[in-house]
Amino acid sequence: MLVGIVILAGLALGFAALLVITSRLFAAQEVSVAAEIERILPRIQCGKCGFPGCAPYARALAAGAAPINRCPPGGDETIRRLAELLGCDVLPLG
Repeated sequence: MLVGIVILAGLALGFAALLVITSRLFAAQEVSVAAEIERILPRIQCGKCGFPGCAPYARALAAGAAPINRCPPGGDETIRRLAELLGCDVLPLG
């Protein structure tokens, strides 16, 4: 009986460690993509994209929740660079 409890506790700890490691790996990738997107944006915090600033817009882009063509100050060059980074089509400014 004690052996079974020890084995189950070990498995639980192992799975918990695996979950923590994978959650940190995936979170780091999302942050780095959002950070790269934010570097491309003009960072003037104008709100013309419909978001309160460039960082929230960058996070939405990284999550796939916003289109790449919503930054009038960045213009066509920003749209082109975002499309290249995210692997999507260039869209007209919208």
